[in-house]
Amino acid sequence: RLVYVDADCIVQGDIRELSRMHIAAHHWAAFSDDCSAIAKRFNLFQNSYVRFLNYANERVKQMGIPPDTCSFNTGVFVTDVSKWRENGVSEKLEELNELNVKENLWGGQSGGGASQPPVMIVFHQKYSKLDPLRHVRHLGWSAGARYSRHFLSEAKLIHWNGQFKPWGNPAQYQDLWDTYFVSDPLGQFKPVRKYKQ
Repeated sequence: RLVYVDADCIVQGDIRELSRMHIAAHHWAAFSDDCSAIAKRFNLFQNSYVRFLNYANERVKQMGIPPDTCSFNTGVFVTDVSKWRENGVSEKLEELNELNVKENLWGGQSGGGASQPPVMIVFHQKYSKLDPLRHVRHLGWSAGARYSRHFLSEAKLIHWNGQFKPWGNPAQYQDLWDTYFVSDPLGQFKPVRKYKQ
């Protein structure tokens, strides 16, 4: 098993629980579905494939993925390495990235980003869902607080996906991130803070 965690996450629980989670036999990995109850409650935007893929592109249309299909977050996932290899996932991702350069499969979409769209294409209908408390996300979508402190204290993993990162300013729950921050021994990186502590 491989557990991938983005750099803008903090793991507050036992990461081994993710590696032991059940993945359905016909699935290749597990992701957080962005149409889950938690995501629906706190999202500012509708997270569907149309935000990520260029549906004016004929090749995208031929993929047969409806534009209103719920997306998933690729910032944290679990996969069986054997299934990844057996199904040629790396090769499929590389091929899609090369096609995107030539044909703009997702390049101009608002949900863009280099990694999210090709993973969403390859794993469409081939993933199990992570427990919502094992990947609490969208902390970086707004500079204003959106979760209760109690809720965040119960979360196993929290994710500042979005433009408002906890090491920048403004961002929500910077104090929570600061409790885990280990200073750069070379002094080259310092978090941006409005007020000196």
